[in-house]
Amino acid sequence: MSIAPVYRLYVDEHGTDTTKNLDHPQNRYLSLTGVAMTIEHARDVLAKEMTRIKAQVLADDPDMPTILHLSDIRQRKGPFGKLNDPAIYSAFSREITKLMRETQCVVITAIIDKKWMVAQKHWAQQHPYHFLAQILIEKYVQFLERKNSFGDIMPEARDKSANQALQNEFDLLRLKGTRYASATQICRRLPVSKLKFMEKHRNVAGLQLCDLFTYSSHYVARSYMDGSSVTNGLHVAIRQILESSKYDRSDRGEIIGYGIKHIP
Repeated sequence: MSIAPVYRLYVDEHGTDTTKNLDHPQNRYLSLTGVAMTIEHARDVLAKEMTRIKAQVLADDPDMPTILHLSDIRQRKGPFGKLNDPAIYSAFSREITKLMRETQCVVITAIIDKKWMVAQKHWAQQHPYHFLAQILIEKYVQFLERKNSFGDIMPEARDKSANQALQNEFDLLRLKGTRYASATQICRRLPVSKLKFMEKHRNVAGLQLCDLFTYSSHYVARSYMDGSSVTNGLHVAIRQILESSKYDRSDRGEIIGYGIKHIP
């Protein structure tokens, strides 16, 4: 009898997987962020609260639901033009940070400096996105081991070829394992062999929450790596949420190596 997954890891990225023009800051860094929560909590709590916020603050049309996407929120694009009203923006920020704080989830971010990566001869053929995916899956399996539970993975869909390449990478991990998670562990804790790719417009609450965390977590992880800082008010608030309660951590409260993995 197959094992039903209890947890789901929603995955999003910040940056691109290009290895060209790496002196440009927007090209130099890539991160993958995963938000793990029980499928039950995603269905029964997160999705309902997210729908409520959209209705009450954004006057959302139930037949054309607004998709929470941080870049659109920051640029006040589309339905987020309403956020130019200070009162609406204040209410939205308050509700969204409350949602992020109260959702029962764990956040894991892996980030890489690609300029450093391509200078390493033994990494010459390494795909940065796939390398980070290996780390993220490994950390997720370790989390599931500590919970003695099972899960699956829902990445935000990209194009068909990129999705297939990531599935191929996942197949290889299930066959060979990683340095810190054996193939047996991966297959036991992730019994579903197929990644559950889902497009942004599908209104998946877990992917939208992951999108909200991903930008800030990228820069928090970078700050641990190179000392850079985040000064935007909303992102400072999200950093506090991440570091106080959302990043995965050891029994001693260590975030590095658990909720954050930076390379180098």
